[in-house]
Amino acid sequence: MPRGGALAKIVITVDENLAVIYGKKKTVSPTELTKGVWAYIKAKKLVMKPKTGPLMKRTIEFPAEAKAVFGTKPIKIGEISKKLWAYIKAHKLRKG
Repeated sequence: MPRGGALAKIVITVDENLAVIYGKKKTVSPTELTKGVWAYIKAKKLVMKPKTGPLMKRTIEFPAEAKAVFGTKPIKIGEISKKLWAYIKAHKLRKG
């Protein structure tokens, strides 16, 4: 019996706001998009420097070009997927 997760069948259309973060590709899988977001975070060095304690290391402040997807406030690392999928759902970019 062939195995294949439901996540493997999902395709996400990259619009102009996601293209700023991910790149110019037309469609991607969710795992490719997540890897692209983390590559963007690491390349731009967006993890905030610790100011008051270890919790600041878990906060990311996105630049103005990514505010359309992730909002204007700094977010915790655990909220990245939540914000990303909320954007995808709101703009109907998911297929499959």
